[in-house]
Amino acid sequence: MSMNTKMLNHPPIVLTLCQLKHDEWKELPIKEIQEVESKLTGIYPIKIERFNSELNGLEEVRKHGVGRSKINITSDTKLQRVEFRSKDQKKKLILAENFILFSDEGDYQSWEILKASILDVLAILMPIYQKVDLNRLSLRYVNRFVFDEFDDPSKYFTTVISTIDGHQTIGDLYAYQFRLTTVEPNTGIRTHITHNLDYDMTSKYQYVLDIDVLDDSTIAYNVETIDYSLTNINNKLVDVFFNNITKETEDLCN
Repeated sequence: MSMNTKMLNHPPIVLTLCQLKHDEWKELPIKEIQEVESKLTGIYPIKIERFNSELNGLEEVRKHGVGRSKINITSDTKLQRVEFRSKDQKKKLILAENFILFSDEGDYQSWEILKASILDVLAILMPIYQKVDLNRLSLRYVNRFVFDEFDDPSKYFTTVISTIDGHQTIGDLYAYQFRLTTVEPNTGIRTHITHNLDYDMTSKYQYVLDIDVLDDSTIAYNVETIDYSLTNINNKLVDVFFNNITKETEDLCN
C-alpha cells in the first residue's frame, strides 16, 4: 500500500492509460459485444470499427511475373478491434483480440473517479470476459510540466541527466530523454519511467514524466479482483511519481 497521501490541487497528468491483457481469443466475439453495445455507447457515443484484411493469392502474381495475366485473389477480412469514444473524443475504450484499453486525455480529477469509470465499464463487459484470465494489468500516467527556465534539473527532479561528468546542470542542452526500468522480485511488477525534456517555439521548456506500472500476475476477470489489483498498481505509481519530483515541483502543482 502506498504511504503517500498527498493531494495536488493541479495534477500535471495529461493522459491516463489503463490496459488489461489476455491471450484467450483469436478473434473478437462480435455478437457478444453487440449485445452490450447500447450500454457502452451510453458512455462512449462514438463507435469506430477497425478491420484487418489479408490478401490470398499473391503467390500467383510472383509466379506469373511482370505482364498481364488472369489471377484469383481473395480477401480475408476480420474485425480487429472496436473503439468507443466520448463526444469530445478525449476518452476512449478499445476492445481488441487480446486487450482492453482505457484512454483519457481529459482533466484528471482523482484516482477514485478514474477507477470508478473503469470498473463501471468492466462490469458491463462481464458477460463477454467472465471466463477470461487476465495476464497483465497496467496503469500509465503521462505528466507534463512547463518551465520558463531549466538550467538545473536537480531543482525539480530527483533523477537527472548531466552533459559533463561531475556537473549537476545541463547547461545549454535544450532537449533530452532517458528511461529507467525497475523490477520488483517475486511480485510480477515492473515500472518504466521516462523523462523527456523539449524546448518549444514558445520559449518554454516542456518536461514530460511518463510513468508506466505493469503487473504480470494472472488473475480472473472479476471486478472486485481487478479493483484490488489496480489500486495496488496506482499506489505504486503514486509513490514513484512523488519519489521522482522535488518539493519545488510539488509546489508548482498546488
